[in-house]
Amino acid sequence: MHDPANKFFGCLEYRSRYYVKWMFMQRLVSKGRLYFDQDVNPTFNTDEGVAALEDMLALNPYLHPDAFSFTWSSNYNAFGRGEGFMNIVWPSGFKYSKAPSTGPATTGKIAATVMPADKLKDGSLLYAGMFCWGYGYAVSKYSANPELAYAYAQWMTSPTISMDAIPYLGGYSDPYRANQMLAPTQRMVDTYSPDYLKTLYNNMVNTVPDFCLPGGFEYQDALDKEVHACMTGDKKPKQALDDAARAFDRITRRVGKEKVKTSWLALAKNLADPIKKASGADRWS
Repeated sequence: MHDPANKFFGCLEYRSRYYVKWMFMQRLVSKGRLYFDQDVNPTFNTDEGVAALEDMLALNPYLHPDAFSFTWSSNYNAFGRGEGFMNIVWPSGFKYSKAPSTGPATTGKIAATVMPADKLKDGSLLYAGMFCWGYGYAVSKYSANPELAYAYAQWMTSPTISMDAIPYLGGYSDPYRANQMLAPTQRMVDTYSPDYLKTLYNNMVNTVPDFCLPGGFEYQDALDKEVHACMTGDKKPKQALDDAARAFDRITRRVGKEKVKTSWLALAKNLADPIKKASGADRWS
């Protein structure tokens, strides 16, 4: 499955800045470890975090040569040209790879699976994918007609209209409502395939959200910077994670610990039950 001489590589997984943190985060949580404990102390600079980075380093020899510079679009294009065996991408990656115009080498030849599970100390398997950011609608408090703006957002995300809009190849949305995956229209089926929609739903119910917290982008960027430094060989795994943890502590102090903690506990409450149990978040007060 890895044949560099013929420009076919084992994996197109991201190692580029901005994207590489997500490759780490889902591996971390699959090992039963969250980003913070209940008092918002960083918990990723532990054995599980080091193991997650070591897993990634072990995969590096089999990556596409552009893995360290991929953007989402160049990644999609490379996969659609048939330059690799597997990929970890947004749902739109499957849509693009299935369409003949954007996936000339992959249309009719791809399948999807939930994120691979990791084995915990008790022998059980934990599935934890990454539910990284997506687009959303917001109404500005300065809007001249906030009611109309809200009504438009409600209309666009309604079960019927969103089901019609999502299959368009040039659109920016992918299935996000249960009915879009469990009771799809024929257009949705034709765009994604029945198997993919079932897989997407099964993955989504075991995902972990991004840093949807005050200071969220700063946390993400600090982690991304250090994970990238590890992937390029500039830092050892433990050093990179310890440096990221120190950066997290500085961000938390600046933003306000209680403010971050309130958001983090609310976020953790909505995690899938297996993830809460494995991480111990089910016992948080």
